[in-house]
Amino acid sequence: MIISIVVISVIQLFSINLRNLTKSSDQIDALILANSKMREILELEKIEEKAWNETDGQGNRYEISVSEILNKRTENLLVKLEEITLTLYYRKERKEKTLTLKTAKVFPRLEPLKTVANLFPREMKLN
Repeated sequence: MIISIVVISVIQLFSINLRNLTKSSDQIDALILANSKMREILELEKIEEKAWNETDGQGNRYEISVSEILNKRTENLLVKLEEITLTLYYRKERKEKTLTLKTAKVFPRLEPLKTVANLFPREMKLN
């Protein structure tokens, strides 16, 4: 009787560990997909502030948004800091799951800088 309880307990522990390994494997696969898509976005030379959706061949959906951050601190610089947010929606075991990655990247500023010389009309002289 005691031996059967021990055997059943050991079998249950193994099955719990196998389920946990399967779940972590699914999360790692989703992380690899999201990381790959994020690298594609980061390789772009220039990017506009916008949001868009994509779907891959496996039926996974991506929501991607790009927005400028730290505007006040970078307005007088030749570069701007963009925050990139990528959310992956994927299905596992009839449930939709999500994974979100965020990062920031420095892009060259396309519009002219706001300088002191641009703030004053040409007729006005600073003393």
